[in-house]
Amino acid sequence: MKRAVLPVLVLAWAIILSGCSAAERKRSAAVEEDQREAERSLRGMAEAPRPLPRPVVILSGWAEPPANWRQFRAWLESATCGCDRAILVPDLRGPGGLAAAAERVIELCAELGEVDVVAHSAGGLVAREAARESRGGRRLRIARLFAIATPHGGSPWSRFWPVLPWPLQAADCRPSGEFVARLAADPSTSSMTISTYWSEGDVVVPQESAQAVSGTHHSYARPRGFFIHRRCAADPRLARDVIAALLR
Repeated sequence: MKRAVLPVLVLAWAIILSGCSAAERKRSAAVEEDQREAERSLRGMAEAPRPLPRPVVILSGWAEPPANWRQFRAWLESATCGCDRAILVPDLRGPGGLAAAAERVIELCAELGEVDVVAHSAGGLVAREAARESRGGRRLRIARLFAIATPHGGSPWSRFWPVLPWPLQAADCRPSGEFVARLAADPSTSSMTISTYWSEGDVVVPQESAQAVSGTHHSYARPRGFFIHRRCAADPRLARDVIAALLR
């Protein structure tokens, strides 16, 4: 009797795994088709480029080089036109915390006037810090913030901040830290129009943290690959939606 049970269990387990595998392949195929459709939409935007209503500032996340935006910026530049177009991608990496990064952004953008900001991860916190009205005249005037996987409610990974590169920036992303609490307590940081974006499978920033300050939230089915948090800004689905919103 026992000999008969083992093959049955093995067969049942194989059936379960094959079902999961088939479901995963179907899900991946649907995501990839959505991405191809988004790329077709981006090519359509490039065929009829439109002017940006205001300059765009693109902010990277903690420890990320501006080069991570290469694909997104190529799509954005293809979809836009105008001799006065301004797209600025400052480097936020540095020895200080996110407040120090905000100071650098304010200085670099001093001549731009009102801007739209596209930010990934901690870059969204830098944008909100730079826009705080308590800074007086020395602040970044943001009309719209498009925050991609930004830890508005903090990131659980920031608990490892002492051993991470640029540790002060990582420490500012702690859910119970002073920096996140200060932004949450300052109504001027959420009075701008904020749209949030998040990809399923992002283990660095939970969805509830990403959408904590949003009136308009967009979530996307999990794309294929690893470390989704860092790669999501190059997802054509997300780029299509952000760029379409920028051009409105």
